[in-house]
Amino acid sequence: TTEMMELLREGWQHKADGTGEAGFQQELRARGVDTTVNTGWIDVLTRHGSYTQANLSAAGGSNKTKFYVSGGMYDSRSALKGVDYKRLTGKLNLTNQATARLSFDVNLSLSYQRANAVADMGLMANPVRSLARLQPWLKVYNEDGSYDFSYNNTFNPVAIMNGNTRTATIYGLLGSAGAKYRFTDFLSFETKISLDLNYARSNLFFEPGFADGRNTNGWVLVNNSLWNNWVSTNILRFNRRWGHHGISTFVGYEAQETRNIG
Repeated sequence: TTEMMELLREGWQHKADGTGEAGFQQELRARGVDTTVNTGWIDVLTRHGSYTQANLSAAGGSNKTKFYVSGGMYDSRSALKGVDYKRLTGKLNLTNQATARLSFDVNLSLSYQRANAVADMGLMANPVRSLARLQPWLKVYNEDGSYDFSYNNTFNPVAIMNGNTRTATIYGLLGSAGAKYRFTDFLSFETKISLDLNYARSNLFFEPGFADGRNTNGWVLVNNSLWNNWVSTNILRFNRRWGHHGISTFVGYEAQETRNIG
């Protein structure tokens, strides 16, 4: 606030009305500038960003069965308060040679993602915009502890970060299961079914009484989306050689369906 006051005072002294310091103080009072307030908006709206990442995997098995399993976690907090992201992942690969002719394989991946965000672009609720626009003599709280909505068209950035939410959650499953049977050394049949499933949910909540919820008594927007894609493949293979000659061919059938419910 002190540096800002000196800049304003210097600008006032170049005015030609001759009112000097008395006129400057009168102008501050007329505009409601409280020189005893010194809000550090960078300190109020930001923090030390951090992230944590961990991964664990294991592999093993026997002559007939082999496996690979892994899991991961990523958790980050932005330097801007209210922005964070978390991801959990898991993976399993399994193969089994049941008999000399029959084998199986299973692959499975699971994921979970959750993100919290704040308004961006030129929106008044954008806290980065507030960092550049709000003066240090503006208060976050009134003397009774309530939020001060007397400026910025009631878009108090701290009230918005603490009261409003912008959350997105995504669940994902990617898996396949297959089997292969060898009738003879040159004739085999293989089948596989694969599934890609994603469920996404977004949630916007705006508290009543200020900012975007001021004229609507608050509002909530929830969006759900389910995306499902599966593929089924069946193939009969023939591969045989006679001396310098041979036949390699296959016949198969594949079906696929994609659905998006939102």
